[in-house]
Amino acid sequence: IIGGDSAGGNLTAATLLHLSHPHAEIEPLALSAPLAGVFTYAPWINFSTEWPSMKDNLWKDILTPAVLTRWSDSYRGDRPADNWNEPFNAPAEWWRDVKTERILVLAGGDEILLSPIQEFVKKIKSVFGEIAFVVGADEVHDAPFYTMVKEETQTRSELRGWLAARL
Repeated sequence: IIGGDSAGGNLTAATLLHLSHPHAEIEPLALSAPLAGVFTYAPWINFSTEWPSMKDNLWKDILTPAVLTRWSDSYRGDRPADNWNEPFNAPAEWWRDVKTERILVLAGGDEILLSPIQEFVKKIKSVFGEIAFVVGADEVHDAPFYTMVKEETQTRSELRGWLAARL
């Protein structure tokens, strides 16, 4: 099982793509069997700040479009967008033969990254059926990590159950 949150979700998706569509500048990875599962928590898989949720959730989330722009510039450096540094850009067909049994995508209903995450899930679901998508009501980006209450969040509970079923 591999997984990650936010930029780690980006790296998780990029690694999954690299397993079946290796990046020309990176040594291919080999597996003896498909991964038992892959999860992404609030994955930052597209660096555009023009999505509807960027405006709709601007005053609800802990992230802002301005900080995402600064971070994406740092993340990519002088490299142009591609299918690995922005996994959202990969065509649907690239997700058909991913090397995992199943995928879990989690997002907060109040996060500014929600729109691209929703479209990302639709793209994958069009060619790979074993994908679950959970949107936590009233949750911000990476809510379990930033929520300062002891109450369980919907996405954290879903992730725990999903992991327990695979371990």
